[in-house]
Amino acid sequence: RGYEGVVEIAVLATGTAVVNFGFPLLRSMQGEMIHELFDTCDAKQRISATPRSRAMLCSEDAGGVLTQLAIAGVLRFLQMTLTFGTDVPAGLFIPSMFVGACLGRGFGILLQMLRVAYPGLLPDNRIEPGMYAMVGAAAVLGGVCRITISLCVIMFELTGGLDYIVPFMLAVLCSKWVADQFAESIYDECAILGGFCLAPAEHESWVQVGAAAEVSDIVTPVPGLDLPPEVHPLSLLTALGTALGEELPVRVEGQLGILPVRDAKRYAEVLLHDLPTAPPHLRNPVIRVSEWAFMDPPVVESNSPVALVFALFKQQPALRACLAHFPSSAPDPLTDSYGVLTRDAFCDLLLANSCRQQLVKVSDEAEPLQGGRAGVRAWGQAVLRWASEETGAD
Repeated sequence: RGYEGVVEIAVLATGTAVVNFGFPLLRSMQGEMIHELFDTCDAKQRISATPRSRAMLCSEDAGGVLTQLAIAGVLRFLQMTLTFGTDVPAGLFIPSMFVGACLGRGFGILLQMLRVAYPGLLPDNRIEPGMYAMVGAAAVLGGVCRITISLCVIMFELTGGLDYIVPFMLAVLCSKWVADQFAESIYDECAILGGFCLAPAEHESWVQVGAAAEVSDIVTPVPGLDLPPEVHPLSLLTALGTALGEELPVRVEGQLGILPVRDAKRYAEVLLHDLPTAPPHLRNPVIRVSEWAFMDPPVVESNSPVALVFALFKQQPALRACLAHFPSSAPDPLTDSYGVLTRDAFCDLLLANSCRQQLVKVSDEAEPLQGGRAGVRAWGQAVLRWASEETGAD
């Protein structure tokens, strides 16, 4: 974003440095500090890479340590929240573990204080704050990233404590269940904000049971292009002049790809516009097709069920489009045609199905979903009738 991005990074870096400098727990490297939070305060383990933080964590002033842990956890959580969507790759994994370790160790110290203040309230077993820090780190990380089994394995490798597997598993499962009650995964939300349409799980029953339609019923083959690896902007604009749709199947030296027509046209026009003022060594610009096209996309046969496309988009959240193969009668495979099915178009299809389900609730005249082109056409007409009834339009 140019100047604005530089200013944003400078402000965040300065603010983070000023805030962290006043707190020993935040001043140290996060990886080293997490190990300190996991560690015990035995006399033989006093030596550490960060002696100042070690002296503070093992201080006899439990109230002061608890306050420092709470402040460090809250500040790091705010920093993680503010920097996640910026140009600074601050991450989520390690900060989440740090926040959880601070809160977990603070909870362990709080239990120690309660046992001292109220003897007999808690069992006589030893309370080790480092153990609670491990469980807290696993819980927060599981709630943020929504990972379960792999996180338990990661925590086992980090701590080397096989006895802690059960607490890890309980903490991770509970945190994921609680987080799922409030929002989707942060990665799913970022994918949606980035333009990736995710296939909702509630549509899976329709895709598997009611969708007798095939891929050929929702995808139309379009004329593709045979392009060289490098093409002049003017030649590309000429070839794309009659292109239909926003995505076009292309073939580059026998390799299939999907070319975004609008972006490719805009880039070629910019190159041609700047050509008169360009330096002599840039007077003959070329466009590398592989840099703009999505090469080697997944290919499904035109007679495949719609469920196959649903599974494809569901298993690969970052996949934007796939190709539908329409074989020709000629023996030469180069004469085959292809259609492009984007994730957005498929999600529109699922959205229309949701409207169809709403139509079933408000109209007694709705018929079960049929397969084939006739079923899709009747489906769309039913949606339009329901929308006109709801809005009062003609």
